[in-house]
Amino acid sequence: MSRHFALTPQNARKASLYALALILGGLLTVGVYNLSGILGPRRMEVGEVPFGLPAGTRIPIGKSEKESFKGIPQPIIQEVSRAQELLRVGNWKVAAEIFKGVSLQYPDLKPALLGQALALVAQSPLSDANRSQIDAILLQLDRKYPGDASTQYLRGLVASRQGQATVALEFLEQAVRESPGSLDPHLELGRVLLEGGQPLGAQSEARTGISLSQGSDGRFYSLLARAYHDNGSLDSCGQVVEYGLTRFPGEMDLIVINGMLLEYKGLFDQAEMDYHKVQAIDPENLAAKIALRTLGEKSPPGSQNSKGMVTPREKAQLAIDILEPLVRQYPENIPLRDALGQAYLKGRSFDLARLQFEEIQDRDEEYPDIQLRIQEAKAVNRDPREAVVLSQELKRATDSLRTTQGKDRSFSERLGHYLVRWGAPPKEFFAKYPIAGFKQLDSQTWQELSWEPPFEHKTTVEFTKEHGLSAVHVLVRDTSFHVGMRNTVFDLFGRLLAQNSRISGIGTATGEAECDSMAFQGVVWENTDNFEMMLQFSSKRSEVRILRLNKDLYETMPRLCGHMPRLLKY
Repeated sequence: MSRHFALTPQNARKASLYALALILGGLLTVGVYNLSGILGPRRMEVGEVPFGLPAGTRIPIGKSEKESFKGIPQPIIQEVSRAQELLRVGNWKVAAEIFKGVSLQYPDLKPALLGQALALVAQSPLSDANRSQIDAILLQLDRKYPGDASTQYLRGLVASRQGQATVALEFLEQAVRESPGSLDPHLELGRVLLEGGQPLGAQSEARTGISLSQGSDGRFYSLLARAYHDNGSLDSCGQVVEYGLTRFPGEMDLIVINGMLLEYKGLFDQAEMDYHKVQAIDPENLAAKIALRTLGEKSPPGSQNSKGMVTPREKAQLAIDILEPLVRQYPENIPLRDALGQAYLKGRSFDLARLQFEEIQDRDEEYPDIQLRIQEAKAVNRDPREAVVLSQELKRATDSLRTTQGKDRSFSERLGHYLVRWGAPPKEFFAKYPIAGFKQLDSQTWQELSWEPPFEHKTTVEFTKEHGLSAVHVLVRDTSFHVGMRNTVFDLFGRLLAQNSRISGIGTATGEAECDSMAFQGVVWENTDNFEMMLQFSSKRSEVRILRLNKDLYETMPRLCGHMPRLLKY
């Protein structure tokens, strides 16, 4: 038997109420969902972006926030946009002028205020005056836009510039939470994490930035490459650099990292070209300057590095130290000379390499690839600013000649011209020059060692019981010969010769000479109370040796070759 539902007026009213409840429930659900989209943090689903987050990942981007330009003329908006782009590419000076001009007309315009503060932060060093201006702008932003993420980002930047990593992280993480869709807080947070030794955290921020920007911001590829590099993941780093440079060929950080990867492979010339490319874009780029100064000295980071690892340049120097005496012993052995020339090339001693290759050419014009070798030694990218840099270093070096062991010295004394009479006993000598600055080698010999970039001076004072002060030996070594003075063999001998000639007068030059198969150039002087010698061995262009002798102990000027053992002693 079947039962039929009777539609009574009471049942009809219940059915209507039930249907209405269903409709209202559905509307309420949709309304809550839409309201959460309006009031709560919005999310985006990322697509397939190379080196970004996995496709389909949903990341918060926060509430849509556009800069308020209401009532601002279009030309002013365009000026602000231009200044923001100038600031992004590093031209903070021009950007600062534009932001400042706009702020004078519109004192409460947030993009102009923030841009002006960011331009002040970009200046190096961060002066007290600039910090005061930034604080004033922050107060103005706090009053006009309380709790805004941009002020937290700005405070994080300032703290980072002042070396306050913990404070910087706190502000930047807050800025990312409040405005997760803004790119710059992610970028700066990643940089601070990387500097703090957290490359994995930096990788996460870099990938997020790549996805947020849809792969359109090269800075995040630079950050990701650096994070991989510092973590020792050089293969991944190389892949990011290769892809990034195809999209952003002018991204300077990527170019520098690419140069470092080339160095690890021993391709120094190509690496140097990359560093010079960056300097052509930005002559003051600090990363490129450091990379050039340490060319050939770098070792792979992370797990691939070890405390005792030999750098590429050290490997070249080891080869040079082995081959130089062999070439001196067997000067007719051309393959040995060729190997020495190539070792010089790897050690960045281009002029020494060229001399070896030209010697081979003189002996055998048909020697394989000798013309190519000579071209390699000559075809070096010489930086037109190098002469200026060298002159500045030489000025600092000359100044360094005047001070040793905390006591003033004239550079005549630094070249062995101590202001004590020949024949003086040690007691008289050390009454003028404190003995605390010397190391006693034996009962009649003391040595003074001092170093201030780029010269190292080792001065040895010799006494005899019968004749007192009888000889002074000076070894001057240019410590920048292999570090920081690339492409050019600095004429240390010529410079010290000019300095000593101003003190001792014109000497007699030997030109290129040999003593017991040791090639050198030298000069001798005969003065009122001194015999002096100065020489530089061809195999040691970074060193000059000076010997000053008590003239009363010799009838005539002693032969330079006769004093070779003494010149080599210290």
